[in-house]
Amino acid sequence: MEEGIIGRKTMDFREYLRKKVLKPSQRILEFGPLIRPTITRDTHPNVYFADIRSTDEIKKLYTSNDYLKSTGLTVDIDSVVGIDYVIKNSYKKTFKNVEKFDVVILSHVIEHMPDIIDFFQDIKNVINKNGRLVIIYPDARYCFDHFRNGTSFIDAYDVYQNKENSGKRVFDFVFNVLHENRATFFWNDKNENGILPQNDFHKALDAYKKAADGELPDDTHFWPFSN
Repeated sequence: MEEGIIGRKTMDFREYLRKKVLKPSQRILEFGPLIRPTITRDTHPNVYFADIRSTDEIKKLYTSNDYLKSTGLTVDIDSVVGIDYVIKNSYKKTFKNVEKFDVVILSHVIEHMPDIIDFFQDIKNVINKNGRLVIIYPDARYCFDHFRNGTSFIDAYDVYQNKENSGKRVFDFVFNVLHENRATFFWNDKNENGILPQNDFHKALDAYKKAADGELPDDTHFWPFSN
């Protein structure tokens, strides 16, 4: 998870990685850094950034979309990290002629993967034999996924094994996501009645139908995780 709340103080896991895990000499690949990369080339010169979109496409996406409107998030477009590799088809194909990496980092990315088991099967193709895969995810209890249905292995396996569409998870996201994302709000046990999901049922159902036809909404959290 990204941040652990201990004694009502916030511990940033990224800081732990920078100080205790990642070495300047390592080849590092980070997926989906957006505006907050785990590390930069100032301290780790061999870090590279990847995304399913180019830098310009990311800036266009985060100028305005339903995800931002429904969650209340804002993104400083000028702070978007430059992308070195745009993922096409698969990681294996994208990095076919690229030296493998010692560390691959996913910070707030795994929950966006429509098929997470397929991801694990594919990502091993770009990591060295003794390399590391580091995953940082938002704890659903302390973010806008607070009222979402949890993730189970069998749900993920159904998607992988049966190529099930993501309609159920899209509906759950569109219908139950909150316009509140402060971890301290949930941690301090604020009155949740005032933030109960009030999203449009018909909009969520329409998103479900579109997902069934292969049209996925921008930046959906398909998989809510919690410790």
